[in-house]
Amino acid sequence: MTVTQPRPRDVPEAPRQLRMPPLDRLAASWHVLSRLGPLELPTREALVAALRRVASVGPDARVGLLPGRPGHWTWDAARLDAAVQRMVVVDETGELGRLDASAALSALADRVDRSLPVQFVLSGQHLLAVYDHAVVDARFTAALPGALIDLAAGSAMPEWITAVGARRPLVSALVATFVRHPRRVLDLVASRGASRGGALAPASRAEAQHDAHVDAARSAPPPSAGGPAPHRVAVVRAEGTAEAYRALRRRLREVDPAPSFAAAVLVMLRRALLDEGVDLDPLSDVVYDVRQWLDGDDQVPGNFVTALPIGGGLDALAVERALRATVSSGRPLAALAIGAVRETLRPRRSASATASGGPGPSPARPGSVPARVSLSSVGVVRSIQRLPWVRDGRPAEAAYAVDPVGPGAISVQLLVVDGVVQVTVALGAGAPSPEVVERAARRVLTEPVALLDALGVGTADQAS
Repeated sequence: MTVTQPRPRDVPEAPRQLRMPPLDRLAASWHVLSRLGPLELPTREALVAALRRVASVGPDARVGLLPGRPGHWTWDAARLDAAVQRMVVVDETGELGRLDASAALSALADRVDRSLPVQFVLSGQHLLAVYDHAVVDARFTAALPGALIDLAAGSAMPEWITAVGARRPLVSALVATFVRHPRRVLDLVASRGASRGGALAPASRAEAQHDAHVDAARSAPPPSAGGPAPHRVAVVRAEGTAEAYRALRRRLREVDPAPSFAAAVLVMLRRALLDEGVDLDPLSDVVYDVRQWLDGDDQVPGNFVTALPIGGGLDALAVERALRATVSSGRPLAALAIGAVRETLRPRRSASATASGGPGPSPARPGSVPARVSLSSVGVVRSIQRLPWVRDGRPAEAAYAVDPVGPGAISVQLLVVDGVVQVTVALGAGAPSPEVVERAARRVLTEPVALLDALGVGTADQAS
């Protein structure tokens, strides 16, 4: 692993314009919102100093990237001090810490400053954050809060921050995955059929429809250009109990072959939503971290994730087979590469708007579309689990949401802290009401075994 050290503070460095990689442009106009707490937090001054240390590492540390001319980042060491001061604020009223997580994240969405790569808000014992998705993805957003808290306490700079990112990570991953193992190309073709897994519509048509929704959301004119008013993201959060999570894991171990935790949660959530009368798209989307296809010790501190549609309906084993076929074939890597090529040949104009600090696009008007579930399941995240939680009987709360989300979207972020499953859901325009989604999510988290039994998981007559 190649490691670089921050430049000495007294060495001047001229501002640089850095072209935005296509993977950054693909994520432009989205933001990741989070709230963590209750935590033992440093002072604002200590957090500013820690963030300044990270930003000073250089462009590879990402958090020092500032908007430049359209399609470019600016790296300007002389502007970092002023920028970092704006990146950390204190919620003097403590309102964002007192509100429930759903209301706090919805309110946080109104505070997004598109000229900053990251923003932190200290509110009582809660740390709230806004991350420009063009700058970082979930790998970074999960690890950065703990790193900053440790740095504020005097710890050394973590290696993952100073590691130089691979210059051509997609090329390296493609060579390692498909050029060295050409048989995987055949697996890649076959996995498209497996991904349908009982869906009610052809994957190609559903994928085309999904891409159309995403393109519409990204290319819609910003409010300043006379477009529709932005849809304020609605956020729903629910958590289970340690007992319910243990019961779910025991139940899954009794099934042979056993579906994965992600497959089980996906079918349970779909069943709970259908029972609430929600009109669901036959396909769901699953988010994949494509770093698993990197060659050797290659690092990607920026964006390296993608989402793919998956079928299977309410059949957990069919969903599991499709998930396994998708991963084993390297299909997420291929999809990310195709997206990068398309973005290179035909850049979306939303990337230029975001890079120049202007307002991002408004989601397209939904019309009449079935609700579409998108699942990002990260499970237990060590960097989140080891945060300095206040252990006074209150549960550890980790809530993450993406803003904006597409028309009819039910965007689910799922992780496990202290053996408790936590779910945060962002709802797009035209999605089911927050009350309906919250009832469905709570049922999944509090009655998982009953739901699995109702679905016939592990029996010959498993539902489809």
